[in-house]
Amino acid sequence: MRSAYIKRNLDELKRFFKSGQVSTAILFIQCLFCFIIVAYLLNYTQSVNSHINSFNTNFNKEITYSLLDRAEEDGKFTKYMSYDAEYFNLYKFVQELRNTDGLFFYSIVEQPIDIPAENISNKFAYGYEDGLDKESSYSVGEKGNPLIWAKSMQITDDVLEKFGVKVESGRGFTEKDFEFNPSDTVKVILGNEYKSYYQVGELFDAEYLFTPIKCQVVGILPEKSLVAKYGHFISLDRYILLPSFNKMSYYQNPELAKIVLSQQASGEITTIDQAIDVNQLVSHLSQKYDTLNFIVVREDLNKIQNLFNVSEETLKQLVILLISIVIFTIIGISVGFFGRIKRNYKTYGIHLLSGACMADIAMYTINAIAVVIMSAYAFSAIISAMVFGIGTYLIIIFGLAAIILLLSSLYPIFKILNMETSLLIRREE
Repeated sequence: MRSAYIKRNLDELKRFFKSGQVSTAILFIQCLFCFIIVAYLLNYTQSVNSHINSFNTNFNKEITYSLLDRAEEDGKFTKYMSYDAEYFNLYKFVQELRNTDGLFFYSIVEQPIDIPAENISNKFAYGYEDGLDKESSYSVGEKGNPLIWAKSMQITDDVLEKFGVKVESGRGFTEKDFEFNPSDTVKVILGNEYKSYYQVGELFDAEYLFTPIKCQVVGILPEKSLVAKYGHFISLDRYILLPSFNKMSYYQNPELAKIVLSQQASGEITTIDQAIDVNQLVSHLSQKYDTLNFIVVREDLNKIQNLFNVSEETLKQLVILLISIVIFTIIGISVGFFGRIKRNYKTYGIHLLSGACMADIAMYTINAIAVVIMSAYAFSAIISAMVFGIGTYLIIIFGLAAIILLLSSLYPIFKILNMETSLLIRREE
């Protein structure tokens, strides 16, 4: 009995879809489009909320200051590069800033490096987003191989943690990674768009501040990873991250060591203690160690806050769009299947004469709607997982598919259950 019931349901599904292939395909595409759009909106929403929470956690109560050295203006850079003692004076300056209670001193230095250009898109070139001349981004190495001047960033330890950035695969930097030795591999973390070109563990040659180095990929960042510098967010998707070396053999390469340290010194300071006079502190330490002078600029984080206000407003609009798409999908399925019901009076009459009841006919319709919706969900889940990765959003979309199935079935089922049996049978005479 049960097997006969299942067979009847399967036969009805085959007949149902065979008799209306075009309309079924349209409803399937509508559902598929709905689920993919919802997947995108959920991922976008999660990304924006993550950055908003990160901002509120890390910046909302903090005051941020940027240090800009005046070495070129006051002539101290020439002195700094000329004498060994100058390096150690600046080193002490940086170390005391890092060890000052109530302050967090970190450094984010945009320092492009030359990497092999074979099969590498020019979107990774420094200045690409600003319209920099393409030819100026390429050069030829000593062996005649093409090189690209790639966007790269040196960061001090704890920078990724401060901005809530975690690696998608591999690992982050360790303490040992911040030790520089030209004969060792330099550990690097790549932005998300590099994962089509390099894998964790892979090696590649590079030129860093005119120094040949061998880089090893230890981690890859998730999409839309951000850090902030000078009051602006920077997307890391197309960046190579290098450690900002804090342990270098000065006498092995003094010029390189001095450049790296001077870049680190022009870092940023955050504090929640408004009583600390950062400008006075930096000036005092510069005089104490007779080193470079710095301009201290308090950053206006309202620019970032305004960006998030716009993002939150955009999210509201996207929620409205999402609801509209779902409602449109429910209406489309309801109307589409009700039209199919009207064209199937003859078949329903035959079912009734064969011993079926109106509840059976209603179940045939629910099964057909379920096949369309769940097939669309399955395809959308595969596509979304390939594009956005596997996440909890797939469970949310499955729940949404169940809700759409329920709501889109109400109107057709209501109409079926309220049909007069005699009308269906008499219509074929």
